[in-house]
Amino acid sequence: MPTLLYLDTARLGQMSPSAQQTHLDFVRLAAEEPSSLYFEDFLRSGFLAWPDGYQRRFPALSRWPGIAGLKARLNRFAGTSDSSSVLIASRSAVFMTLAARVLSKTCRNIFTTDFSWPTYQNILLHEANRSGNRVHVAQLRTSVLRERMPPDELIARIVREFAQHKCDGLFLPAVDNLGLRLPISDIVTAIRGQSELRFVVVDAAQAFAHVPVDDCLSVADLTIAGCHKWLRGYFPLGIAFFGQLNTGNLITHTAAGMLRTAELDDGLLRFCEQLTDADLDGYSETVNLGPLFSCCGAAADALTSVDSTIATIAQQSTNAELVRNICQNGDWRPTLPDGAFRTAILLLEHRNAGGHLATGEAVRRFFQDRGVLVTGYDGGMVRLSMPRCPFSDAERNLLRSVLA
Repeated sequence: MPTLLYLDTARLGQMSPSAQQTHLDFVRLAAEEPSSLYFEDFLRSGFLAWPDGYQRRFPALSRWPGIAGLKARLNRFAGTSDSSSVLIASRSAVFMTLAARVLSKTCRNIFTTDFSWPTYQNILLHEANRSGNRVHVAQLRTSVLRERMPPDELIARIVREFAQHKCDGLFLPAVDNLGLRLPISDIVTAIRGQSELRFVVVDAAQAFAHVPVDDCLSVADLTIAGCHKWLRGYFPLGIAFFGQLNTGNLITHTAAGMLRTAELDDGLLRFCEQLTDADLDGYSETVNLGPLFSCCGAAADALTSVDSTIATIAQQSTNAELVRNICQNGDWRPTLPDGAFRTAILLLEHRNAGGHLATGEAVRRFFQDRGVLVTGYDGGMVRLSMPRCPFSDAERNLLRSVLA
């Protein structure tokens, strides 16, 4: 059976080589030495805390630096200092619940947009209703995606609506699920020049390891990400970055309180925090530790190529341009927002949005039957995630046969 061309990171990225190797050795460890005498030291302090015999038997786990070391590694890759705070949980939605709670504690009117992932938006709306706060949802996606609104006009409109609705909190995605990259730092700076802004949350689920996020982390109070998409850890794992001096303690105390009351019901988050603090209480929930190790391997791969990030982004842009050129005479038309909003995600629409390609499932099957794995959306829309390397001749020919 021929290998399928993988262009889908909407839910899961393609597992990186070191993520695979690290995960496989962890599986062997679980089979041969389940919860051995040395396991807790290994989890807390890393590979070097093991006796030599264990190190020889499970060499791929040499990448494991312990919980604190993994957090420091994620910080380095994100472009922040090791002193910045990181939380790890089994799902990124856990951190959206935390973000919504802190936003509602610090702000009365929260500004967001229709760029947001619907599940996250619903979490925010639910918490605002519970606490009696308001959420203003600005309708901006059509103007950016189809009407080529430029960045300065987008920023001006956000600043204007933020002030008109007397907002004091902000929730935005760094990159939305359709591939639009928002100028987060410029937006936050512009808002602060006109209005009071008490708390900023950024959803970087589609940005982390896809585009640089250091500018987001520099202005956001809480940034939510994950390792299973562009970082290529494959197994779901939520990551939250925070480190602003004026709000860091608030986030820490809120998270601790919500863990005590089970409003944050995540065993991995609780376990990692207890392990970091050397305060295992003996009653913690049994949790799946596997995603920690695949994330560790994926982060190791990402750090070895961090110096080539600019070249990677340029190659992905070249790949996107190739696909757009292939589509010129075919039935699939690329959406063309202003260049400043574009990423390695390319969105195409079929000229006949109805008929046999009316549903997302039909679109996905149409491409899969022809050898390409993609994300399909209702209305004859397809999302292609550009690879980091140039397309091979065979892949170019495959794309031409499917798209032209």
